[in-house]
Amino acid sequence: MVSISESSKQRVAVHRVLRSLRLIWLGYLGTRLGLAQRQLRFQLRARLL
Repeated sequence: MVSISESSKQRVAVHRVLRSLRLIWLGYLGTRLGLAQRQLRFQLRARLL
């Protein structure tokens, strides 16, 4: 039988991993959206000029 402290340690470790993964995913999405927005802006500027 697993003790309470062990299961709580595992839960904290899993929570930490999930949080870091979410931060990495959000950062990746942010850079992707920023690049797409920049490309769109360049296209609009080229079309206007």
